[in-house]
Amino acid sequence: MVNKMRVRLTVTESKGGVESPETLISQRIIETESHKRLTAKRAAQLLLREHPELGTNAKAVMKTPKGWMVSKTNEPLRNTGWHYTWRHFYLAADESESGQ
Repeated sequence: MVNKMRVRLTVTESKGGVESPETLISQRIIETESHKRLTAKRAAQLLLREHPELGTNAKAVMKTPKGWMVSKTNEPLRNTGWHYTWRHFYLAADESESGQ
């Protein structure tokens, strides 16, 4: 029996600057093909598979307390040319499975 790893994919959105509050867009569990730990390379591959619109941005993942994360601008905010709506994509090992 192959033991597969499960990861939690969380997508949030924020408006404007870095310290803006994030709003939850979606959250789901993805089963990976391997039980190996989640590295930057594996996180980038999973993000690209699940969200192809990230394109080469998926390779720019960084480690955060919430897991591996990449952000992408979504659209400019009304009445400004320099503030944008941001989408944040987080990948982390699913801890809920550890109790099984």
